[in-house]
Amino acid sequence: MLTIAGIVLISDNRGRLVIGCVGLAIAIFVLIPVAIVVSIWCAKAITICVARSLPARESLRLAWRAVRDDLGRHLAVAVIAFVVSMALSSAVSAFSIPMTITQHHLPSYELVFTPVRLASSLVQSMISAAIGSWLIACFVSMTEER
Repeated sequence: MLTIAGIVLISDNRGRLVIGCVGLAIAIFVLIPVAIVVSIWCAKAITICVARSLPARESLRLAWRAVRDDLGRHLAVAVIAFVVSMALSSAVSAFSIPMTITQHHLPSYELVFTPVRLASSLVQSMISAAIGSWLIACFVSMTEER
């Protein structure tokens, strides 16, 4: 939001370019890694909360300690789940891309391929749910190991 506000407030094109590039760099090098760590932390906290029947504050505290003490394994599990999710989603998308190209050249075929596009959307939703469940299951196994 600060990047957008800066771009809107600055009238010079070079200034807009600088603000846009700095905002993009901050997003890539700060916000995205922080979002990944917070996502891992929250998933771990949910796992601890359910597994040990603890309140939210205590679960967050224990989850932060667990993630901090074993960041490598937690990050590896999240990265593997992300890579598998992207690979499977890309495969499903690659199958459905020809169905979307036809609508630009032959608008009457858009209706013919709608069921295939809906099915690919459903498959992608199922993949997303399965990968999310797999990620939580991995965190549960890491939480309950002695």
